[in-house]
This record gives sequence, structure tokens and C-alpha cells, in this order.
Amino acid sequence: MTSSLILPILSAGALFGLAMLCRRMGMPENRFVIVSFLLFGIVLGLASALLWPQDLGMYLNVFGTAAGDWIYTASIQWIGNPNSDQAHYTIPWVFRIPQVTAWVSPLLYGAIGWLIQFGYDQIKKKQTPSCTVNSGSG
Repeated sequence: MTSSLILPILSAGALFGLAMLCRRMGMPENRFVIVSFLLFGIVLGLASALLWPQDLGMYLNVFGTAAGDWIYTASIQWIGNPNSDQAHYTIPWVFRIPQVTAWVSPLLYGAIGWLIQFGYDQIKKKQTPSCTVNSGSG
């Protein structure tokens, strides 16, 4: 049970650290979350592609690997020839494993970062008092 929590805790810590590093480097508040998620996705995508076929790449990048596997399977079904003995070679190179993981991970983590950044920006808007100008009529 405890060992299954190690990687999510490390991932959350890495994302938090990247976000704080971006803020300390002077990145505006309306960008630092999405940039940290994009950087995280790029690093994890490249690491899991380079570590392939070892299982460590999948454990480091569970969501990116799962999304990449789905796109790989779907591309064989929709673009390639699923009846071929060599179905892997009937799809374009960028859709094959491990290459697909390298570009799917930044897209996935970037989308998650964009959603979180959007929510963060909405919360910040509600917390800042709005300035109303009195027209002086009355």
C-alpha cells in the first residue's frame, strides 16, 4: 500500500517544485501552472520513450503511457491495417510506440495544466476586489 503512493507523491512534489521555480523566476501568475505542467509532460514523455521497453518508463508516466497506448491502438484500427501480421508497420512512425508517448505526454499534461490554470485564474479573479468608479452623479 505504501509503495503504491511513492510515485504519485514524487510526481506531485516535482510538479509543485516546477511551479514554484517558475514563479520565482518571475513568470506571471496567469502562466506558471500551465508551463510547469508542460515541462513535466515533456520530461516524462521523453523519459518514458527513452526507457522503453523497460517498465520503469510506464511507472513514471502512467497517464501519458496509457494515452499513448490508446492512440497507438486506435491508429492501427483507423489508419493502419489491423488484419496485417505486421500491423505496427502499417501506421506512421509518429504513432508507433515509444514515439507516441513522447508527444502525447506534453499534450496531456499541458491540457491538465491549462484546466488547472484556468481554475486558478478564476479563483484569483473572484478574490481581487473590483474597482468601481463613482460617476459623481447624485
